[in-house]
Amino acid sequence: MPAKFNIFNYLKRQVQRIVNWFSYSHEMFDDEVMRFRISKQRQQHIRYKATRGLFNLEIKDSDDIFKYILFTMMIIMLVVMIWGSRHVGISDREVEQNKYTELVYNHFHHKGDPDAYKAHPYASTQAQYIDLIIFSIGKLIHAKDIFIAKHLISAIFGWLLILYLSILMRLAYNWRAAFFTAFFLFISPRFLGYAISNVTDVTFAFGFVFTIVQLYYFCREIPVIRIYRVIKIIMGMLIALSTFNAGFVLIHFLFVFALLNFLIYNPIRKFFTWEYLKSLGTLVLILVGITGVVYLTHAIGTGFLVKSVVSPRDAFSLLTVNYPVADNQLFAGKIIGPDNFPSRYFIHFLFITIPLVVLLGFVLFFVFIKNAIRTLKPYSVFIFLYTFFFCIHRVRNNYMNPDTMWAIYFAIYPLFMLLAAGGVENALRSINDIYTNTVVIGLIAFFSILPVRHIVLNHPLSFIYFNELSGGIHNAYAKYTIQYDNEANKMAAQWLKSYIRRNEIRHEVSPTWVIGTNGNHACDLFFAHDTTMVLKHLPYHASDTTWDFYISFCNDVPATMLRNGLWPPDSALEVFKIENMPVTAIYKNCEKERIRIKEDSIAQARNDSILQLLDSAESH
Repeated sequence: MPAKFNIFNYLKRQVQRIVNWFSYSHEMFDDEVMRFRISKQRQQHIRYKATRGLFNLEIKDSDDIFKYILFTMMIIMLVVMIWGSRHVGISDREVEQNKYTELVYNHFHHKGDPDAYKAHPYASTQAQYIDLIIFSIGKLIHAKDIFIAKHLISAIFGWLLILYLSILMRLAYNWRAAFFTAFFLFISPRFLGYAISNVTDVTFAFGFVFTIVQLYYFCREIPVIRIYRVIKIIMGMLIALSTFNAGFVLIHFLFVFALLNFLIYNPIRKFFTWEYLKSLGTLVLILVGITGVVYLTHAIGTGFLVKSVVSPRDAFSLLTVNYPVADNQLFAGKIIGPDNFPSRYFIHFLFITIPLVVLLGFVLFFVFIKNAIRTLKPYSVFIFLYTFFFCIHRVRNNYMNPDTMWAIYFAIYPLFMLLAAGGVENALRSINDIYTNTVVIGLIAFFSILPVRHIVLNHPLSFIYFNELSGGIHNAYAKYTIQYDNEANKMAAQWLKSYIRRNEIRHEVSPTWVIGTNGNHACDLFFAHDTTMVLKHLPYHASDTTWDFYISFCNDVPATMLRNGLWPPDSALEVFKIENMPVTAIYKNCEKERIRIKEDSIAQARNDSILQLLDSAESH
């Protein structure tokens, strides 16, 4: 009997240790249940001391230095991203999105067939409201190039995503962690390159991150329920849902975070008391109310969608469905498609395209996770880990073509950054020596040189990046698809048009130049308003040689030719390279030019002989 009693006491102590381990504070809420109350005040804090404002201009400790560095960097980032958005190319994804947006626009304006949009693959998962607003304004002001406006808005939303993610890290850690978060995102070539050219995916990612930040606030403020916080949560969810129905996954996070927070910070022994059940019921009613408002607003605003309501838990996997079927991809030296798609695809791709310094931060998070738990308390660590690994799990076994992968990348990569920046901060706190920490920060700056160099030297193709772990683009070349959607098309088209205007004289018989290409259909946009040039889509090595110039992209070239250096041809007029590896080439049809010169010579000789005959006739 005593032995059983001792075991019971032992188990009781272990349970209490677990409860204390998950607690923010050991002296609060040990004996009383949370009593929820609604508050309109913004500054009242019940469980936490008031923190300094995010934007005060005081230097009270060394951490404030990172605040000013962060603010300066954010201003630079905004200028760089807006400037860079004017030079990036156009993907087929953007063209397809624009066509779908036009169909939705015609639906609201009853032009043509108002239900034509229903035949589009996007009609069951995308509302297109951000694209629709940009498209509508473009129609109103008669904009000639709607994609410049889309890239500009994409850059702004990408910048806001970085800002709000930094604010989240400021709440969780300090200004130093916030700085590393923004810095790591800024030196991530893939993220930065596509953040200024992909308004649909970036808008979804911004709504996703914005809502996670508000949920973090919401859980910290419990048991006080602030009205303005609830409004921000609803607004963030609707921003995400304005692009993809996958935004419903945020409701899943809302319930998981809030309910787990309640269960952890209330005494277990009072679980079956009236106070406990009453408070739990109040919280559930609040969460159900938020959910109802989101579903109702979304249903009213997107009633035109074929399927506008989905389960929150399964919503994230919608990012991988209902897209046009893509071509096969080159992955790890093999051609893959829906039939042989590996489950490790996304994780593998993620870890070979993230700068090495960011990966080191990710590893440090788990090395110093005890410090993270001690600093943040386990609940905050749980939010960071759960959001990242849940999203990874939901898409791990789904087929991803180039379209779906970038939608997922923009949602998951910021969550990855929470762990990477947190890892660096945890390491610095564990070492806690001013000289050693200075050396660590110096090493981080040193390892950041390579991705920064890549971004500076290869703009606007900086998104074509493979990290040091993968051996760089030299090792990845002909093993992985380099340009998923021929994003160098704008650069190549502008160079060719400029070359023709500078160096070529129109042939008298044919006043137009025929431009062949193996690029995407977005290339048509760059020649649509030029009557002197006609674009013709031809596979590489096609038998049709009626073109005058050819724009060739490496994706359509056989991998064996790339490996053996047989592409591009030596006669290429211009070759665009990334780290000395060719990705796009422009060359001239020399055979057609020789034929034309020969025809010109024959015509000229015929004209000369006719003139001679006329001269001799006049002399007689």
